[in-house]
Amino acid sequence: DSFRAGTDAWVLRAGRTAAVAPALRQLIRRATVLEQASLGLFNPAIGGLVAAWGFHDDALLPGARPSDARLAPWRDAHPSLADLAWDGELLRSRNPRVQLDFGAYAKGVAIDHALDELQRRGVRDALLNLGGNLAAMGRPGGRPWRVGIRDPHGQGLVAMVRTADREAVVTSGSYERYRMLDGRPATHILSPQLGAPAESLVSVTVLHPSAGLADAAATALLVAGPGRWRTVAQRLGVGQVL
Repeated sequence: DSFRAGTDAWVLRAGRTAAVAPALRQLIRRATVLEQASLGLFNPAIGGLVAAWGFHDDALLPGARPSDARLAPWRDAHPSLADLAWDGELLRSRNPRVQLDFGAYAKGVAIDHALDELQRRGVRDALLNLGGNLAAMGRPGGRPWRVGIRDPHGQGLVAMVRTADREAVVTSGSYERYRMLDGRPATHILSPQLGAPAESLVSVTVLHPSAGLADAAATALLVAGPGRWRTVAQRLGVGQVL
């Protein structure tokens, strides 16, 4: 591809254009629709904020919380995929603070592509697991797949679900990937509006035929919290949430 995650920051920040391969164009366009539907709670344009909190590092080491002076330029610029401008296959950003990060979407999209390819090859029954994002299709032995949902507070499960003919089971949680900052855990899932970790919920699981949509929705609903999750779920077309 002529447009890669490692180069998007300086290209977009400089207001330059870059050619985007068809598969990535489709991913960005679909993510833009989901960002709008989620009221901006799913926002792949906040890669600068994610980096400022240290969540692009392979090892999430303890440290100090980033200062407001470091976070404010990324937070207050309100970066959004709506800031992107297309001219055919060429992409540029009207906002220099847009930095793309599809960590809350790309795994789900990859699962959808994998299931599509398996179906093209004649596979009827499959269970895929990509970094904790699961999706199943078919009914092996005439019975549905059963997927356990981990208890975020300890050992064991909080639920066991049976999947439909093709269905994803995607969980976003604040309990597995986090940094200890100033002695407190800080989840890697950030609120775009606050520019800080989303702390009101511990775990959200979404069931949906589209793993990509389920991936984005699980993140958006965790950020939405107890007061707004129903509204955001309805806007995203999600009917099964734990």
